[in-house]
Amino acid sequence: MSKATNLSPASASTSVSPTITASTVGTNAVQHVQELHKASYRLRDAINELNSFIYNVTDESSSKASIKRNVCDFKRCIIPAMDKIADTIACCATHLTPYAGFGTKRACDRMEREDKKKIVDASNKRKSPDIQMLTHYVTPAKPTSSSQPHKRHCPPRQIAQANSAQDKTSESIVLPSAANGTMYRKLEVCKLLEKIDKSKRGKAMNEIIAQKLVGCGRSSLYSLFKKYCDGELVLDTDWHGMGRAPTIDTSGIKSISAKMQADDGRAFGSQDVNSLIVEHLKEKRIEAGFKPIDVPDKLPNSTLKIYEAQFALQPELAIVDKTNRKTNTRYTAENSIIASFNLLLVITATHFVEVPKLDSKVERDMRSLPDSTRQLLDLVTEAAGVPMAPVSPSLISSTDESTEYIFSGSTSNKRQATFRLASKSSLNSKNTSSIYSINEGMDMSGFRVKLTHTFNGTGGYAPVFVTVSGFSDYDLPFDGNMLVVKIPGLCVGGGIGSNDDIGYVCFTKKKKGVEKERFEYYHKHVLVPFIESNRRRYHGYDSNDGAEVPDDLTA
Repeated sequence: MSKATNLSPASASTSVSPTITASTVGTNAVQHVQELHKASYRLRDAINELNSFIYNVTDESSSKASIKRNVCDFKRCIIPAMDKIADTIACCATHLTPYAGFGTKRACDRMEREDKKKIVDASNKRKSPDIQMLTHYVTPAKPTSSSQPHKRHCPPRQIAQANSAQDKTSESIVLPSAANGTMYRKLEVCKLLEKIDKSKRGKAMNEIIAQKLVGCGRSSLYSLFKKYCDGELVLDTDWHGMGRAPTIDTSGIKSISAKMQADDGRAFGSQDVNSLIVEHLKEKRIEAGFKPIDVPDKLPNSTLKIYEAQFALQPELAIVDKTNRKTNTRYTAENSIIASFNLLLVITATHFVEVPKLDSKVERDMRSLPDSTRQLLDLVTEAAGVPMAPVSPSLISSTDESTEYIFSGSTSNKRQATFRLASKSSLNSKNTSSIYSINEGMDMSGFRVKLTHTFNGTGGYAPVFVTVSGFSDYDLPFDGNMLVVKIPGLCVGGGIGSNDDIGYVCFTKKKKGVEKERFEYYHKHVLVPFIESNRRRYHGYDSNDGAEVPDDLTA
């Protein structure tokens, strides 16, 4: 929780933080939003005053005294107010960010410095760097003077002399294009200078710097090349300017972001981000020809927070607040090559049957398929050495179960996702008396209901089977463990036309062995009759005749 006093004009340059006195996250957020709105109101007031000043200056009838009063207002009030507004916005942004507040500010500061390198044209003497950044901010889609170097008008004679001098100095130096199309990277320029003859190396350095193919001066470039020649570590990274080099540069951040984007569906926590950064640092050292023995396994928390925030600001990544947790066993089962191979073996063993001769219609249909689709049938036929046919889609079934929580009425906390109000005195005593709300619904007095679904390859759906479990002997006063109720019309499309299929509702006691009993009942009374009905409907075969089921009707 941050506190600050109001600034006077004399102390406007000092960092300011809005006065926040609440002690809950929700109340802090609301008060920071209030501070932002208040800052926007004052900013509108300053804009109105600026427009009034422009009108006053351009009006020929304005007196010098009125213009002087406007200037005094700027110095005394408007500039300090805008300074305070900027500090207020920065402070509120730090508190409102959902991801590592001060780390986000550091990441934004770094991105701002990179934007200035791209936008500001130091050779433009007509516009200051601040004006160039403001121009780019208000007209991002239009090309500005910062996108093209500012060109001073020169007489044709001077241009001819400059071109002649340039031709003389660079006639023996031919520089290749940078790998990224704009600027050499550190290791790239070192390898380039190593190939150039020593007598021409100084001239090549001058030409590289003149064409702005590196992000440093001659002395820094010479020191870098000397470090490379002495066998010291030179990483293939971007140019960062003055100060200590960042742990990973912009290209590294984009590379790691691409890896995160490629791993579709996965959410990355702090440990995952740390592992990705460490892996990237090791790869860079191996590329440079060194062993990564100096790379730590754990980054400092402050450094990790900054890069987490910087990854969160990447356009291809997003922040999520809820994820489904998966164990390593489940993740391996979903992504393992062995698991995929096992699934292929199961499909091979269950989806093909031996036949005396392949049916002409099936053979015609299989020939019309692409080679990649027909490949598995050809492999199975070759391995078996006898004609094989795919099982009919109507006889391929899949059973799955889902569990729902069922209760009477509607959920009482449906709107609790926003916020609730409590007195601040309650917050002071919450360590001894918890903050609560009255639950007037029935959502805490329900049952767990299991739904068993069986589908076949043609879209057929077996009768509905609902299991309500957890009853006691008092709830179900009989000797057995299950009570099955058959309900006509409890089915897909029930009650429409002549649909009179039967659905099942099964009530089970909380006893050992009841799950096996329920499975056997479902297999005997639901699954097997469903398969037999498909044989009668699609193949004209009735198992009630007592005949043995043909191989080509295996389910």
